[in-house]
Amino acid sequence: MTGRIGIILARAGSVRLPGKNTREFAGKPMITWTYERALALINLGHLDHVVVSTDDPEVIYLAPEGIEAIERPMHLATSSATSFDAAVHALLNAEMRFGRMDIVSLLQPTSPLASVASVASVIRSVSCGFAGSAITACAIGERDPSTGWTPTLKSNGMRRITEIATGLTIPTKNPEGQFNIVSMKRADDFDNPTHVITGAAYSVERNAFVERGAFILSRCAGTLVPASEAIDIDTIEDWDAAEKIALAGAIDNVAPTE
Repeated sequence: MTGRIGIILARAGSVRLPGKNTREFAGKPMITWTYERALALINLGHLDHVVVSTDDPEVIYLAPEGIEAIERPMHLATSSATSFDAAVHALLNAEMRFGRMDIVSLLQPTSPLASVASVASVIRSVSCGFAGSAITACAIGERDPSTGWTPTLKSNGMRRITEIATGLTIPTKNPEGQFNIVSMKRADDFDNPTHVITGAAYSVERNAFVERGAFILSRCAGTLVPASEAIDIDTIEDWDAAEKIALAGAIDNVAPTE
């Protein structure tokens, strides 16, 4: 039986927005949006277990039943510590509790507007064998009409691979296609990327993740999301735009029926 685990990385430190994971966002702590989405994914059968890796006692306190807390050591809770190292630490600790996992998914707490359906599609892409890794992606130039927020190229430029060129057969309810990483330098668009990774969700085969040290393989599946779902809260401008959308009710964070 395939073991599928979701990992939430939520350290206490934040340079630009201190305490953002537990700060009230549209009526509840920001991390609660991800907790609720994670529980929906378990209830729908897309994940078997979810853990939160943190050095923040409040993040642990807010974790609901069904989400296990893993205390992160100090050397993995600094601004220089990598997400990969923290995720491996969480994975190995989770496997001691639940047994070996086959698929690892990262659920980002700074993307409160990601929908259950989009994240489920990312996980399904790997669990059904369509791709070895998967991400949520947003087209460059996509704009949220209510706030004017648009995703910018950071260190995650991607180019879409066409079905005609690859002969891909996309299973029902799977993402729109596959992508190649073409730019990994901040604000570098010389390779003409067509999409950015939103960061809301990553999914990858466990062995490839550990052996290659990355959540994203050279080719990965992409679930396309609108700009309203793509906001990764890093600045106060991101926060204000995302909260405006959430308060307007323009978010579907309810488990879809299947």
